[in-house]
Amino acid sequence: MKKCSLYSKLFIGGLSISFLVACSSNQTTSSSSQSVSEVNNFAFVQKANENVENIWYVIEDSNDDYQLSKDDEIENVYLTKNGMMDVYYVGSLPGEEPLTLSFLKDKSNSEIKELVRQRGEAYISSFLETLSQSTKPSIDDLLNKPVKATVETDSTGNTVVEEKIHYADFDLDSDNNFVPGGESYNIFNSTISGYIYDTYYVGYAGNGTTKSSFLVISAPNENVSISFDTLDTENVSEE
Repeated sequence: MKKCSLYSKLFIGGLSISFLVACSSNQTTSSSSQSVSEVNNFAFVQKANENVENIWYVIEDSNDDYQLSKDDEIENVYLTKNGMMDVYYVGSLPGEEPLTLSFLKDKSNSEIKELVRQRGEAYISSFLETLSQSTKPSIDDLLNKPVKATVETDSTGNTVVEEKIHYADFDLDSDNNFVPGGESYNIFNSTISGYIYDTYYVGYAGNGTTKSSFLVISAPNENVSISFDTLDTENVSEE
Protein backbone atom coordinates (compact mmCIF):
# COMPACT_ATOMS: atom_id res chain seq x y z
CA MET A 1 0.00 0.00 0.00
CA LYS A 2 1.26 3.44 -0.89
CA LYS A 3 -0.07 6.45 0.97
CA CYS A 4 0.24 10.13 1.73
CA SER A 5 -1.33 10.89 5.09
CA LEU A 6 -1.73 13.07 8.10
CA TYR A 7 0.60 10.69 9.95
CA SER A 8 3.69 12.10 8.29
CA LYS A 9 2.43 15.61 8.94
CA LEU A 10 1.78 14.83 12.57
CA PHE A 11 5.30 13.52 12.90
CA ILE A 12 6.55 16.88 11.72
CA GLY A 13 4.38 18.42 14.42
CA GLY A 14 6.24 16.44 17.04
CA LEU A 15 3.84 13.56 17.59
CA SER A 16 5.02 9.99 17.42
CA ILE A 17 3.40 6.66 16.62
CA SER A 18 4.49 3.36 18.14
CA PHE A 19 3.85 -0.18 16.93
CA LEU A 20 3.41 -3.48 18.76
CA VAL A 21 4.67 -6.94 17.88
CA ALA A 22 1.97 -9.16 16.37
CA CYS A 23 0.76 -12.74 16.61
CA SER A 24 -1.09 -14.28 13.66
CA SER A 25 -3.31 -17.27 12.98
CA ASN A 26 -5.54 -18.82 10.31
CA GLN A 27 -4.91 -16.26 7.58
CA THR A 28 -5.41 -16.37 3.84
CA THR A 29 -4.35 -13.93 1.14
CA SER A 30 -5.12 -13.93 -2.57
CA SER A 31 -4.52 -11.75 -5.61
CA SER A 32 -7.14 -10.08 -6.99
CA SER A 33 -19.81 -6.03 9.06
CA GLN A 34 -22.65 -4.69 9.99
CA SER A 35 -24.41 -5.44 6.72
CA VAL A 36 -21.81 -7.90 5.46
CA SER A 37 -24.02 -10.82 6.51
CA GLU A 38 -26.46 -9.94 3.74
CA VAL A 39 -24.08 -10.90 0.92
CA ASN A 40 -21.34 -13.46 0.31
CA ASN A 41 -19.11 -11.19 -1.78
CA PHE A 42 -18.73 -7.43 -1.91
CA ALA A 43 -16.26 -4.60 -2.54
CA PHE A 44 -15.35 -1.47 -0.59
CA VAL A 45 -17.12 1.26 -2.58
CA GLN A 46 -20.03 -1.03 -3.37
CA LYS A 47 -20.55 -1.44 0.37
CA ALA A 48 -19.90 2.22 1.13
CA ASN A 49 -22.64 3.26 -1.30
CA GLU A 50 -25.30 1.32 0.62
CA ASN A 51 -27.72 2.81 3.15
CA VAL A 52 -26.04 0.98 6.04
CA GLU A 53 -23.16 2.26 8.15
CA ASN A 54 -20.05 0.09 8.03
CA ILE A 55 -16.82 0.26 10.03
CA TRP A 56 -13.55 -0.23 8.14
CA TYR A 57 -10.09 -0.41 9.72
CA VAL A 58 -6.81 0.63 8.12
CA ILE A 59 -4.11 -1.28 9.95
CA GLU A 60 -0.36 -1.75 9.66
CA ASP A 61 1.20 -5.20 9.48
CA SER A 62 3.16 -4.97 12.72
CA ASN A 63 5.47 -7.95 12.21
CA ASP A 64 5.56 -7.77 8.41
CA ASP A 65 4.27 -11.30 7.84
CA TYR A 66 1.47 -10.18 5.49
CA GLN A 67 -1.15 -11.62 7.84
CA LEU A 68 -3.69 -10.12 10.19
CA SER A 69 -2.54 -10.14 13.81
CA LYS A 70 -4.26 -9.20 17.04
CA ASP A 71 -1.59 -6.60 17.84
CA ASP A 72 -1.67 -4.90 14.44
CA GLU A 73 -2.16 -1.20 15.09
CA ILE A 74 -5.22 0.55 13.67
CA GLU A 75 -4.12 3.76 11.92
CA ASN A 76 -7.39 5.06 10.49
CA VAL A 77 -11.05 4.13 10.74
CA TYR A 78 -13.57 4.80 7.97
CA LEU A 79 -17.28 5.00 8.73
CA THR A 80 -19.16 4.69 5.43
CA LYS A 81 -22.81 5.07 4.43
CA ASN A 82 -24.72 6.31 1.36
CA GLY A 83 -21.53 7.03 -0.58
CA MET A 84 -20.08 9.22 2.17
CA MET A 85 -17.16 8.58 4.50
CA ASP A 86 -16.00 9.84 7.90
CA VAL A 87 -12.24 9.54 8.44
CA TYR A 88 -10.84 9.16 11.95
CA TYR A 89 -7.10 9.16 12.62
CA VAL A 90 -6.73 6.99 15.70
CA GLY A 91 -2.96 6.73 16.13
CA SER A 92 -1.61 6.69 19.67
CA LEU A 93 -0.59 9.88 21.42
CA PRO A 94 2.48 10.02 23.70
CA GLY A 95 1.84 7.86 26.76
CA GLU A 96 -1.19 6.22 25.17
CA GLU A 97 -1.45 2.58 24.12
CA PRO A 98 -1.94 1.98 20.40
CA LEU A 99 -5.42 0.98 19.29
CA THR A 100 -5.09 -2.59 18.03
CA LEU A 101 -7.45 -5.25 16.75
CA SER A 102 -7.34 -6.87 20.17
CA PHE A 103 -9.06 -3.77 21.62
CA LEU A 104 -12.13 -4.58 19.53
CA LYS A 105 -12.67 -7.95 21.19
CA ASP A 106 -16.18 -8.33 22.69
CA LYS A 107 -17.13 -4.73 21.83
CA SER A 108 -20.40 -3.84 20.11
CA ASN A 109 -20.51 -1.66 17.00
CA SER A 110 -21.77 1.29 19.04
CA GLU A 111 -18.94 0.86 21.56
CA ILE A 112 -16.38 0.69 18.76
CA LYS A 113 -17.73 3.83 17.09
CA GLU A 114 -17.69 5.74 20.37
CA LEU A 115 -14.10 4.65 21.02
CA VAL A 116 -13.08 5.61 17.48
CA ARG A 117 -14.66 9.06 17.74
CA GLN A 118 -13.00 9.74 21.08
CA ARG A 119 -9.58 8.64 19.84
CA GLY A 120 -9.98 10.49 16.56
CA GLU A 121 -11.00 13.76 18.18
CA ALA A 122 -8.15 13.56 20.71
CA TYR A 123 -5.61 12.80 17.98
CA ILE A 124 -6.64 15.70 15.77
CA SER A 125 -6.95 18.10 18.72
CA SER A 126 -3.41 17.25 19.79
CA PHE A 127 -2.15 17.89 16.27
CA LEU A 128 -3.99 21.21 15.93
CA GLU A 129 -2.49 22.41 19.22
CA THR A 130 0.95 22.21 17.63
CA LEU A 131 -0.03 24.70 14.91
CA SER A 132 0.74 28.39 15.38
CA GLN A 133 -1.42 29.55 12.48
CA SER A 134 -4.39 31.79 13.36
CA THR A 135 -7.00 29.86 11.38
CA LYS A 136 -6.96 26.12 11.84
CA PRO A 137 -8.83 23.25 10.19
CA SER A 138 -11.00 20.98 12.33
CA ILE A 139 -12.00 17.35 12.54
CA ASP A 140 -15.25 18.29 10.78
CA ASP A 141 -13.17 18.79 7.63
CA LEU A 142 -12.52 15.02 7.62
CA LEU A 143 -16.15 13.96 8.01
CA ASN A 144 -19.00 13.32 5.58
CA LYS A 145 -16.84 13.38 2.47
CA PRO A 146 -17.70 11.50 -0.76
CA VAL A 147 -16.30 8.01 -1.14
CA LYS A 148 -13.87 7.79 -4.03
CA ALA A 149 -11.78 5.02 -5.55
CA THR A 150 -9.74 4.64 -8.70
CA VAL A 151 -8.84 1.25 -10.11
CA GLU A 152 -6.21 -0.14 -12.42
CA THR A 153 -7.10 -2.94 -14.82
CA ASP A 154 -5.06 -5.58 -16.60
CA SER A 155 -4.22 -5.47 -20.31
CA THR A 156 -7.73 -6.57 -21.26
CA GLY A 157 -9.36 -3.72 -19.37
CA ASN A 158 -11.78 -6.21 -17.85
CA THR A 159 -10.10 -7.29 -14.61
CA VAL A 160 -9.24 -4.90 -11.79
CA VAL A 161 -5.78 -5.64 -10.36
CA GLU A 162 -5.32 -2.67 -8.06
CA GLU A 163 -7.57 -0.26 -6.16
CA LYS A 164 -6.67 3.18 -4.84
CA ILE A 165 -8.98 4.38 -2.06
CA HIS A 166 -8.98 8.13 -1.49
CA TYR A 167 -9.79 9.78 1.84
CA ALA A 168 -9.93 13.28 3.33
CA ASP A 169 -6.81 14.83 4.81
CA PHE A 170 -5.47 18.31 5.54
CA ASP A 171 -3.37 20.10 2.94
CA LEU A 172 -0.63 22.74 2.99
CA ASP A 173 -1.20 26.11 1.32
CA SER A 174 1.46 28.35 -0.22
CA ASP A 175 2.31 29.74 3.22
CA ASN A 176 2.75 26.24 4.67
CA ASN A 177 -0.44 26.51 6.70
CA PHE A 178 -2.59 23.43 7.16
CA VAL A 179 -5.95 23.88 5.44
CA PRO A 180 -9.00 21.70 4.68
CA GLY A 181 -9.50 20.04 1.33
CA GLY A 182 -6.51 17.74 1.19
CA GLU A 183 -6.65 14.16 -0.01
CA SER A 184 -4.60 11.06 0.71
CA TYR A 185 -4.94 7.53 -0.55
CA ASN A 186 -4.17 3.85 0.07
CA ILE A 187 -3.28 1.47 -2.75
CA PHE A 188 -4.18 -2.21 -2.47
CA ASN A 189 -3.38 -5.06 -4.87
CA SER A 190 -4.58 -8.22 -3.11
CA THR A 191 -7.17 -9.43 -0.62
CA ILE A 192 -6.77 -10.84 2.87
CA SER A 193 -8.92 -12.65 5.42
CA GLY A 194 -8.59 -14.35 8.78
CA TYR A 195 -9.75 -14.68 12.36
CA ILE A 196 -8.73 -12.45 15.25
CA TYR A 197 -10.06 -14.25 18.33
CA ASP A 198 -13.58 -15.24 17.24
CA THR A 199 -14.10 -12.39 14.76
CA TYR A 200 -13.57 -13.02 11.06
CA TYR A 201 -12.16 -10.16 8.98
CA VAL A 202 -11.95 -9.68 5.22
CA GLY A 203 -10.31 -6.88 3.29
CA TYR A 204 -7.57 -5.59 1.04
CA ALA A 205 -3.79 -5.72 1.39
CA GLY A 206 -0.95 -3.74 -0.13
CA ASN A 207 2.71 -2.90 0.33
CA GLY A 208 3.55 0.33 2.12
CA THR A 209 6.81 2.22 2.19
CA THR A 210 8.05 0.27 5.22
CA LYS A 211 5.36 -2.30 6.07
CA SER A 212 2.31 -3.89 4.53
CA SER A 213 -1.06 -2.38 5.34
CA PHE A 214 -4.60 -3.71 5.28
CA LEU A 215 -8.12 -2.34 5.00
CA VAL A 216 -10.50 -4.75 6.72
CA ILE A 217 -14.05 -5.12 7.95
CA SER A 218 -15.57 -7.71 10.25
CA ALA A 219 -17.66 -10.46 8.65
CA PRO A 220 -19.95 -13.13 10.12
CA ASN A 221 -18.11 -16.20 8.80
CA GLU A 222 -15.69 -17.68 6.28
CA ASN A 223 -18.35 -17.81 3.56
CA VAL A 224 -17.97 -14.05 3.08
CA SER A 225 -15.32 -12.76 0.67
CA ILE A 226 -14.24 -9.44 -0.77
CA SER A 227 -13.12 -8.39 -4.24
CA PHE A 228 -12.06 -5.16 -5.89
CA ASP A 229 -14.65 -2.67 -7.07
CA THR A 230 -15.64 -2.65 -10.73
CA LEU A 231 -15.83 0.30 -13.10
CA ASP A 232 -19.61 0.17 -13.26
CA THR A 233 -19.80 1.02 -9.54
CA GLU A 234 -20.78 4.56 -8.60
CA ASN A 235 -17.82 6.60 -7.24
CA VAL A 236 -15.29 4.32 -8.98
CA SER A 237 -13.20 5.45 -11.96
CA GLU A 238 -10.25 4.08 -13.92
CA GLU A 239 -6.74 5.16 -12.97
